[in-house]
Amino acid sequence: MRLITPAAYVTQIGGVLLGLVVALFLSSSNFAIAHQFYLKTMLYFGFWPRYFVFLAVEVFVVGLCALYLAKREQRGLLLALCAIFAALPLYRVGDGHDMMMRASVPALFVFWLIVLNGLRGGGRHAATIACKVVVIAAIVIGAATPYMEIHRSLRWHKTSPPPIEKVKDMDNFDTPRRVAQYIGHRRGFFFRVLARPAGGGGTAAAD
Repeated sequence: MRLITPAAYVTQIGGVLLGLVVALFLSSSNFAIAHQFYLKTMLYFGFWPRYFVFLAVEVFVVGLCALYLAKREQRGLLLALCAIFAALPLYRVGDGHDMMMRASVPALFVFWLIVLNGLRGGGRHAATIACKVVVIAAIVIGAATPYMEIHRSLRWHKTSPPPIEKVKDMDNFDTPRRVAQYIGHRRGFFFRVLARPAGGGGTAAAD
């Protein structure tokens, strides 16, 4: 019996090629946008008060409750996840904290899977009930953001796409630095070779 079929070879090769294309797209900006550690700007007092409030509420309080509710074998992973949450705000890429928001998604997914599993178990001790109340309150408060995003999406939803003339491309976007941050640079290999515009036009970089 053959364990590896021709279809499996095609799938593996296709997966590698697809991963290569995605990697070229993700690396197209080549860190051309501004980025820095906040540790280099220790005198920037506007960041640190908010950062320590974030640590106290979202990492310390919720993290301790999650550790209490989690199984013993999961606590090491939870500590590592909390360390990731504490470290991500210290590095800024481009406008705002987009890297922190997007890069934390996998860690948040695993974190809340463990927490929700902990909510299902446990006894009726006062400490267990208190931790469950804190975690549920955090979930309810945090639900405000997805609610607003869903509401905004439904409010501005259109049944048909806009005319092609109104769709902005990389050459006439209002804020070129946003193009560099969210799409990439035209000088990158992906946009020069793999996603070259029809007719060979548009070679200007999104600076």
